[in-house]
Amino acid sequence: RQRLHRQPAAAAAADNIQRRQFNCPEHGIFFKKVPAAKPVAKCAGCVGRGNTAKLVAVPREAERGFGLFKCHKCSATWGSSKACRGLGQFCESPSCAADESPIFPFKIIKEKRYTPKNRRRPPPMAAPAEDAEADFGYAGGAQNQ
Repeated sequence: RQRLHRQPAAAAAADNIQRRQFNCPEHGIFFKKVPAAKPVAKCAGCVGRGNTAKLVAVPREAERGFGLFKCHKCSATWGSSKACRGLGQFCESPSCAADESPIFPFKIIKEKRYTPKNRRRPPPMAAPAEDAEADFGYAGGAQNQ
């Protein structure tokens, strides 16, 4: 007798998982891995506040964000801050300048928003004493002496 080999249910379901983009009206865009058959998710910020409304995924062609591109001909890579999955860009490397086929992003990630917490602050400058003169790299007077 021959036994049939079946995949476990978890392994079969993992094959149909997609990373999709969602748009929360309060918290903006986010990405989440969801089943391909039912692309719905809840915003983590809204769930924490008690709102359990489900959001439908943005259509694949309309996903926007920071796009990562790779040329198939010369293997050049670049990023674009305003990429859309349905719009291609052209490779601008010298070896591919004559090629007219557009390249579509292979990955779209969320754009980083800078807030006062994650911005790099410059180190505090030491204020010179009142009686000391500030040193600006030259001893004053005409610079061409």
